[in-house]
Amino acid sequence: MRTTLSIDFDGPPSSNNYSRGFARKSIDLPFAPPVGMEIEDTAWKDGRKVQRVTLIIEEREATLFVNLGTLSSDSKEKFEKTLEMYKLHGWEVKGSR
Repeated sequence: MRTTLSIDFDGPPSSNNYSRGFARKSIDLPFAPPVGMEIEDTAWKDGRKVQRVTLIIEEREATLFVNLGTLSSDSKEKFEKTLEMYKLHGWEVKGSR
């Protein structure tokens, strides 16, 4: 089944707003991962636990949306390096600084 892995990013406050972003990667899985299951990827050292699984049904197609939690950064530089690292590992990354 088509599955989208997702991780949210929170950076430090800058001026009057927060740096925010997310990374997503689409994969095919033969099962729905349960909450609490660890998923490993080359983008991080240790596995990340599944926080929430949502089944999205659009017309004749279904997609699992798997949330792997939120990463927080304490500096703008660390936030931007994290976004760039995910891009290098094949994740679609969007962020606002």
